[in-house]
Amino acid sequence: KLVPIWTNNDFFSFIERRNNSIFKSLEIPLNKFIISYSGNLGKTHPIEKLVELAKEFEDDTNFYFLIIFN
Repeated sequence: KLVPIWTNNDFFSFIERRNNSIFKSLEIPLNKFIISYSGNLGKTHPIEKLVELAKEFEDDTNFYFLIIFN
């Protein structure tokens, strides 16, 4: 299931994975399915659900979890 982001996608330009500085700096394998969360983390954001989901995929090396917060 695809959950769309709520932003103006025209503002962001597409970057190939092999040219993406985040993939390079974090040494993320290019062949992985990325499950990502980027945004606020606070009392109203159920980060526990994301941790539970990550635990479900702990032994599956096809997935990579990336959490970006400020």
